[in-house]
Amino acid sequence: MKKIIISFSILSVTLGLTSCEKTETNTNTENCNVTTPTYTTNIKTLIATHCSSCHGSSYQNKGAGVKLDTYSDLKNYASDALGNIKHENGYAAMPKSANKLSDCDISMFENWINQGMKEN
Repeated sequence: MKKIIISFSILSVTLGLTSCEKTETNTNTENCNVTTPTYTTNIKTLIATHCSSCHGSSYQNKGAGVKLDTYSDLKNYASDALGNIKHENGYAAMPKSANKLSDCDISMFENWINQGMKEN
């Protein structure tokens, strides 16, 4: 009986360790402007910081051909990009090979979309 309990304990720990994923989220809300985000001040910076290394103009083939470095480019993909950054089912989690964006960044991007994606 002791061997069964030890074996089960080892199996549980092993399964627990191998199923871990990197899902750490930055939840720093200092200077978080989620109510009135602007493209120029908030969204453009967010994209440049988290997306341009794969989806900038010089990397258009790297990011599945999706270019996000101009307002027009981003406007065409904004709704899909929201699903990506929220890690929703049916969307490829973005940014790829990195932590999920902070709750502040996601809310800011979502509010910008909901407010009409103005170029301001």
